[in-house]
Amino acid sequence: ACAGHHVFVLKPMKSAKRSETNETSKGVTFNISHLLCGLMILSGLACMVALAGMKEDPVHGLKESPPLTVAVQTIRFETYPTAVTGYGSVVCRDSADVSCEVSGRVAWVNPDLETGRLVQSQAVLFKIDPVDLENRQRQESAREKQIQQKIKNLTDQHALDRERIKSLERNLELALARYHRFKSLYENHRVGSKDQMDTAEMELNSARLSQKALEKKLINYIGEIQIEKFNLETCRVRLEEICLNLERCTVRSPFSGRIKACSVEKGIQVKKADPVITLCNDTSLEIHVPLAGEQMAVLSGSADRNRISGRACSVRWSGSGQPSHLRGRVDRVVEYSKESRTFLLAVTVDLPVQKKYPGQFTIMEGMFCEVSISGIPLKKVARLPRKALLKGDTLLTISGEQLIKKTVTIARESGHHIYVRSGLT
Repeated sequence: ACAGHHVFVLKPMKSAKRSETNETSKGVTFNISHLLCGLMILSGLACMVALAGMKEDPVHGLKESPPLTVAVQTIRFETYPTAVTGYGSVVCRDSADVSCEVSGRVAWVNPDLETGRLVQSQAVLFKIDPVDLENRQRQESAREKQIQQKIKNLTDQHALDRERIKSLERNLELALARYHRFKSLYENHRVGSKDQMDTAEMELNSARLSQKALEKKLINYIGEIQIEKFNLETCRVRLEEICLNLERCTVRSPFSGRIKACSVEKGIQVKKADPVITLCNDTSLEIHVPLAGEQMAVLSGSADRNRISGRACSVRWSGSGQPSHLRGRVDRVVEYSKESRTFLLAVTVDLPVQKKYPGQFTIMEGMFCEVSISGIPLKKVARLPRKALLKGDTLLTISGEQLIKKTVTIARESGHHIYVRSGLT
């Protein structure tokens, strides 16, 4: 190689025989390599299969569940009474505000007039000072006598004037005859004088005026007597009112009951129509119990309120914690509330006889009571404890020595019990 010239590398040529030998060697080498790879893969698969065959399934231990303690109850389809429980406050049906019918100062108060005391019907509660009314009564009595005397005088004078009118009528007749006589003599016979005839005419006119005046007076007497009779009637009405107010000064209890509120004290001024005492009749108590539509359906089979009146009830004061002997009945449905969608029932209470239940505490207004109302009996149902339910409406029944789950139809749930209608057989 010389500087400035391209360098060429010459590759010596091999002989044809040698080339064929090399190609044969390469083919043999390639086949062996493939064979070895296949053997390795097969051996790996064989190992995996062998290992998988050697693997044993894990032995799961069977957990033995402890024996269940169950309560067995024999099913009996019977008729069971039903009841609906509600809560409400006791209210007094007969309650009255005692007010004064006259104004005045309280002069006397019953010493037993205290809140919570029992008073009898027509018992005197307090009295109002009657001095002013008594003075007015004396004044009206004197005026009554005065009017009566005036009527008597007018009546007597009217009788006298009626007698006088007869005399005046006779005088008028005489004066008229005298006048005609003088007039006839003077005009026909020229007997007498003009002065005599004028005098006779004047006497006739005077008699006429006297008669007319007395007749008018008699008519006025009748009007005056009528007016005085009206005044007398008015005076007597005022006297009757005063006498009635004198009786009203003594305030009495309208009925037997308990004093709920009292604001009367001796010496205070009271006004007419102002309520000062509130009385409550504890013998006419009722409980207002709200019930939902579903509860009403239990009582009547539907929401028909006409089928509920008269149903028996048992009443217990919720604060006593003891069974109660109080009994009652549903009196009426008071109202239906659109907001709460409930019916308001009025339950009347029969107070206990103390001889029969000497330790029984009677209820009072304002107490919160539990009321159990009898409903329509459930027929052909089985009563079971509520805890017998597994889930939803599912129960366990025994068939031979096996427990079987069954879905039942529950007619009603009440307290700790359920009433099953079907699905148990």
